[in-house]
Amino acid sequence: MAGSSIEIDSGDSAIIYVAEKNSACVALNIHAYCEWRREEAAIAQSLAAVGNLYPGNDDSLTQEIGIVGDSPPPLLPGAPTLQSPSIARFAPQDDGIIRGPRILVCGGEDSGKSTLCRTLAVYAARAGREPMYIDLDPNLNDSGVPTGVLTALAVTKSALSVEQGFAGLSNAPVCFWYGNASPESNPELYKHVVRRLALCVSDRLDLHPVANTAGFIINTCGW
Repeated sequence: MAGSSIEIDSGDSAIIYVAEKNSACVALNIHAYCEWRREEAAIAQSLAAVGNLYPGNDDSLTQEIGIVGDSPPPLLPGAPTLQSPSIARFAPQDDGIIRGPRILVCGGEDSGKSTLCRTLAVYAARAGREPMYIDLDPNLNDSGVPTGVLTALAVTKSALSVEQGFAGLSNAPVCFWYGNASPESNPELYKHVVRRLALCVSDRLDLHPVANTAGFIINTCGW
């Protein structure tokens, strides 16, 4: 709005910087692409569930329920090209389960990784999904936990907080104590803790179809 201004109270922020590029367009395109894949996973799960009750009717079920189109949604102008439709469609895992999108964001320090991850998680939650937000940065964790902790939590629309962010979510995160601010301090221990956290996330996705459809978003550290 012309003539308006925004006043920001940074409080005790550990890092303050101005991004050189606006990533909103990229984030929105990634979200649209992930929603397309979530719809595929949800429909596949529905077909599998009904197929278990009425075996032998796969063709009629597919025609009745419908399948998401072979191509992802159109991109907004200026966005990078995403994975081609020919290789983007899901393939069942070893257990035969088709899963939602799994995103891992990497980059240098202060490159906007956390911002992109939070944006994608909130977009998904506001769309009615319950994605897992996994934070592997032991120094600047978004879940409101002390330095040295790796976390995973479910992000839901009803629990989102403008003031407190993910730290205000009512559901407590799964936490594993690493004890250092950087993976460089103890790489072997860091990998061990990440593996333990991965097992917990995998168990949740296997037991909760809604979480499995929503997938997860992983925020990494800048090291």
